[in-house]
This record gives sequence, structure tokens and C-alpha cells, in this order.
Amino acid sequence: MPYNVLSVEMKARQCDKVLEYMRQFGSINKYEALEDLGCKDLVSKISELRHRGIAIGRKTAYGKDKYGKDIRFAKYFLIDEN
Repeated sequence: MPYNVLSVEMKARQCDKVLEYMRQFGSINKYEALEDLGCKDLVSKISELRHRGIAIGRKTAYGKDKYGKDIRFAKYFLIDEN
């Protein structure tokens, strides 16, 4: 199978994993995506899901990094999927 076809299939599987994660846990951020799903580029997966017609919202969340420094990051969530 050519590399580009394999790459498209892998991207689709990661998008599905991101979607399922949001359904199960309510939201996802880049740290959760990397740690729990091995997804290094959450923004592109969110963009692809939006392109598929899935309504996804974004809000800014605040927390602390591993050194105790204040950080902010994007948190993505599904908008009324019913």
C-alpha cells in the first residue's frame, strides 16, 4: 500500500479516536491527546473532524505545568451532538 494512502487511513483512525475521547470524557486538550492517544497534532485532527461536519467548540483552560508555572491551553468539546 502506498505511503500516502496509509497516512490518510492513520489520520482517519486518529480522528475517530479523538472523537470517541470527546464523547467519553466530554473534552480533550493537547496534553490528553498526546498522553492518552499518542496524537501529536490535535489541531489538525479537530480541523478534519470539523471538515466532516462535526460541531466542535473551543475554550481556553488554565492550569499548571510540571514545574508549577501557570499555563493556558485550548480545550475542545462536542457541541450538542444529539
